[in-house]
Amino acid sequence: MVIDVFEHVINLNNAVEQVIRKLKLGGKLIVSVPTYDSPKFFGEVFDKNIGHLRHFTLEQLKSLFETRGLRTEMIKPYTYFYTSKLCSVYYKYNLKILNLILSPLLNMLSFFTEFIPKLPSTEIVAIFIKTH
Repeated sequence: MVIDVFEHVINLNNAVEQVIRKLKLGGKLIVSVPTYDSPKFFGEVFDKNIGHLRHFTLEQLKSLFETRGLRTEMIKPYTYFYTSKLCSVYYKYNLKILNLILSPLLNMLSFFTEFIPKLPSTEIVAIFIKTH
């Protein structure tokens, strides 16, 4: 599982190859990365401050692993507009009382917004399988 890592590494190709090398034949790799919409919701300054060096499209992420022999089992956007807006408030203010209210709302919104087509998303999640 590589969650929110690849956007931070300087040598992406090397990092991907190292992860794949450690994966056993038939092994599954779960990956999460930000999309190009991420800075639009969280702000360019926040995006740079947390060290994002790159963003991905579904096609770019898929290609990154399929060109190295992995098969895509599942790939989809998963953090949508309303969830992203609430997340930005969550990160910006970081108040305990506000976070107690926002956390359950974020979980609920994440579930429901998945069923609304065409919403911009800030994250992509994928599962890849090592086939050879």
